[in-house]
Amino acid sequence: MGALLGYVAAVASRTGAARAWLEEALAVVIALEALEAAARARPDGAALGDPSLHLALAGAIAAVRDLVARDTPWAAADTATRQRWERDRRLLDVAGTARHKRAEAAWRRLRP
Repeated sequence: MGALLGYVAAVASRTGAARAWLEEALAVVIALEALEAAARARPDGAALGDPSLHLALAGAIAAVRDLVARDTPWAAADTATRQRWERDRRLLDVAGTARHKRAEAAWRRLRP
């Protein structure tokens, strides 16, 4: 998700997107990096069972999806770039069912 958002942010930057959009994108990238660091800091496998990390990741992914769904990065992009994005944006749905199930399981652990 971070790499995807980085690509979209690069397109947005090249096309003169609003600073507010770029600031939000940077905040989400840093949040994703922090989540990765938090997961890596745990003993092997401990992060997999931490519901708060799963829910924080679900929130960050939702923020990525919201940012890339906006027209901001694509409004001034060239036709070829927009067409590639339209073709590839379906990749956001890959593993969506598994992510949803992990988030639901995390909520059940926090609210038995």
